Amino acid sequence: MPVPLLAASAPSIPSLSGLAAVRLLPAGISEISVFSPWAVRGIGVVALIAVLATAVLLWARIRPGRRRFPRALLLGTVLAVVLAQILVVSAIGARANARLGFVRTIGDVVAQIRGERAFADRGPAVISVPEEPTSVPAGPPATSPADAAEFTPIKGGSDYTGFSKATVTGRRSGVTQEVWVWTPRDYSPTDGATYPVFVMLHGDPGSPDGVVTAVKAASAMQAAIDSGRMQPAILVLPSLNADRRQTAMPDCADVVGRAQVGTWVQDDVPAIVRASFPNVSPNRSGWAIGGISSGGFCSTWTAIMRSDVYGYEIGMSGYDVPFTGAMSSSDELKRSNALSTLLRTRAHQSLRIWQMAAQDDSGTAELRANLPAAVPSTDTLEMVTPQSGGHSATLWRQTFPTALTWWGSQLKTPVAPDAPLSVPSAEPPSSAQQIHSPSGGDTATGAGDGSDTGARGTLQEMFTGIQGIGTIILAWIVALALSLAAIVPWRGGGIPGLRRRLRGLSGLLPGRARSAGAASADEPSRTGAAETREPHGAQESWDPLGAPEGSAEDPTPVASPDPGRSRTLRALLRGARPVGARLIVLALACVAGTLAIALVGNRIVNFFPTWSIAIQDLVLALP
Repeated sequence: MPVPLLAASAPSIPSLSGLAAVRLLPAGISEISVFSPWAVRGIGVVALIAVLATAVLLWARIRPGRRRFPRALLLGTVLAVVLAQILVVSAIGARANARLGFVRTIGDVVAQIRGERAFADRGPAVISVPEEPTSVPAGPPATSPADAAEFTPIKGGSDYTGFSKATVTGRRSGVTQEVWVWTPRDYSPTDGATYPVFVMLHGDPGSPDGVVTAVKAASAMQAAIDSGRMQPAILVLPSLNADRRQTAMPDCADVVGRAQVGTWVQDDVPAIVRASFPNVSPNRSGWAIGGISSGGFCSTWTAIMRSDVYGYEIGMSGYDVPFTGAMSSSDELKRSNALSTLLRTRAHQSLRIWQMAAQDDSGTAELRANLPAAVPSTDTLEMVTPQSGGHSATLWRQTFPTALTWWGSQLKTPVAPDAPLSVPSAEPPSSAQQIHSPSGGDTATGAGDGSDTGARGTLQEMFTGIQGIGTIILAWIVALALSLAAIVPWRGGGIPGLRRRLRGLSGLLPGRARSAGAASADEPSRTGAAETREPHGAQESWDPLGAPEGSAEDPTPVASPDPGRSRTLRALLRGARPVGARLIVLALACVAGTLAIALVGNRIVNFFPTWSIAIQDLVLALP
């Protein structure tokens, strides 16, 4: 029976359930997909149209004869440029999301943006954990035929994918979510073989298909089997996004008043797999659980809590102390649910643990420092600590085959189903533990070795490193400069032309617009602009931001349109050239703005430590 744990909650603000939070948007809008191919293509098409329309607007704004509301025209073009950049950022983000499976609907996006603050509860958080075992279980958890689900193969063109999926409602948890299953080539439920099972959890935010893409799960599993590094096994990827609260701040345990994700992973998913694939391993000796990022934490937490279900754990870029969900809502819950604390203080059957944590991933520092010293004598740990790689899909993809090789070697002498319980200890154990020597210290492909030290190295990293504050500032300067270049009129003439542009911009200041126009009218020789007249003969005032676009050799605009077809065509061709130039500059401004935003986000979440790792991830996410 689950044991409730009580802890003080986060600061008291109005409670919002997942559905209530989405009521900030109309119900229909919140369910619009941002994940489907048509949605991604639609956002891309809208962004492209916006960029083209903005380029035309930028060119049309500086045609001669603009006398009405020049400041309003300027404001409109600035807003158009900003909107175009926002849409380009959204299009690139939608493409990456479609490949890596972060969020699925607009409501999920809102939940992620609002985060934990939107879902904070009044009063204390109450989590329920399984009772601590006092004896070795007599057998595996019971399974019923009612747990069986109909899995539909996922098509991949002419290629064999091996994946099938089903949307299942767990009988014990009540959670309704997708479960993905990969079976090896030539698998048959009646082939007489017994298949080990690897349950893999996604991160936050994430989804089963995102993990499949990030680690290239199918090819890695089949390659390990074909090479003999691992016996044929089944990979299971359950979705943990039980509702939008879980999408924004996932839990590993059951939390009172929330989706019972703990029971879903600990009981329902194993029961569904055993009932649907009758030739899987019947007990913990053939079952592993693992995950990436927050899934790496949850998989280790679950393995400790339910060592009667899982005998092996594989974590990639996890962490020691919970930082999201109900477990992070108080210092007490953080301390009691830290992995290093649970390993030594909670009785559990013997576990074999494999952990990967890059040395330049600051989020895994406590895990690398605390976990090896906390492993009891009944468990084993192999800690893989690459010198670099950060918190990236590139690193996960590179190390996933190593994890499979480790698991394959463990299955040759599997853990015992009835292994004895560990002895809880309030004190950290001595160093004489059964801990495998750290391995896998090679630098990830293309990553720097960090050999350049001292002031020179620090300065270089500041202005060339992907997380350097100087790099971020330079990216924003370039983005703003290109945006300004797309908006302001272009005039030739070298230094005199630059002075004219500066005088034109100064005319935007309050009280200077009229004087600027009058001054330019009095200096026709310096501006190179000829007087033009309107159809009714009234002389036109010169607008500093409405000056004709052209070169220094031909600054004079056409006085009036020519009705002839040939001259009209030539005029259109002459107009297309500046539109194309504006389009190029605007496109560069959008790319630079996207890069600047991405650099800020990367510095905040500390994902990519080097340019090479980021580029490899982009190649994966934006094919």
